Amino acid sequence: MPGRKSIRRISDHVMGRPVGRCLQQFVNQSPWDWGPVRRRLAQRLVETIRPRESIVPERHDLRTARVRRGPANGVERV
Repeated sequence: MPGRKSIRRISDHVMGRPVGRCLQQFVNQSPWDWGPVRRRLAQRLVETIRPRESIVPERHDLRTARVRRGPANGVERV
């Protein structure tokens, strides 16, 4: 499969038809605990970019209706 290997392109290649929306709905509506995945991703990101300082804003988690600490869309760096 030539080109970039995104989840959408791989799934389209394997299934032989566009399934991007189905995959997005599966990930968004699955009851799996995404906390460990998010923590591991954040850990790998910190190991890779080695930030000097981070700002940790307060945000509201719409999935659980709780206030959470941490950036809403990525890591904010000073």
